[in-house]
Amino acid sequence: MNKNTIFWVSGLLIVLFLVITTIFLVCLYSNKTVTLGFNYDINDYNSSVDPFLDAGCINDGQNYITCKDTKITKDFGCLDSLYLAKASLEFGTPLYNCDIPVYSDNDVLISDAEKKEYFECGGGLLQLCKSYIFYDNNKSIFSQIKNKDAFLSFVGDINSKEKALALVLLFERGYSKLTIDNKVFNSKLVSNNDESYLVTVYNSDKSFGCYDTINYESIVYKVTPLGNITEESRKIIYSERLPYELCVD
Repeated sequence: MNKNTIFWVSGLLIVLFLVITTIFLVCLYSNKTVTLGFNYDINDYNSSVDPFLDAGCINDGQNYITCKDTKITKDFGCLDSLYLAKASLEFGTPLYNCDIPVYSDNDVLISDAEKKEYFECGGGLLQLCKSYIFYDNNKSIFSQIKNKDAFLSFVGDINSKEKALALVLLFERGYSKLTIDNKVFNSKLVSNNDESYLVTVYNSDKSFGCYDTINYESIVYKVTPLGNITEESRKIIYSERLPYELCVD
């Protein structure tokens, strides 16, 4: 084999290697389209923002409102931006997320003991406690739901599938719908003989930190009439490999 033949064969092998490598990388990182969402038309509740606008808030669109320097943020300690809560439409009463900062500069606004009064407190660099605001038409006032007990006093015992799902979502345990390309997974609600409910929701296993893979899971929770939530099982439905390492703080 002469030098020209060796040269062309070597060049062909290199090109072939590059083509195969490119195809492999495309296959490796060509993920499906994955979205987490909900099973209702959020636009059906646009009128719920009217009492907030009357109180001085500004409608930013996409179900967000800004309530800077209003009585709402002063009374309840929320961040300036409020948004329509995903759980609220599951039982027909629009609630708005009121995220309350744990720290302000060097001051502690919510102590460790006080954190127990909220649905949950956490986050990355910005520590927040979760609560919800709604306008009580019967009393013509704004009210706050900070925890499970406040939710139960508002809706009564968990005696319906819709209330069970709403409570799971209020605790930010997941979403009621997962879509992978054209395949849709909807939340499942099952009644037990002991008057509890099994609620299946969907979520990813990553929130904060650095990672190159995201697992999307179905999670089954048991919800009792008194609102106690326990995880029964979880299963990975799809793993998404990222083409880079993602860091979230």
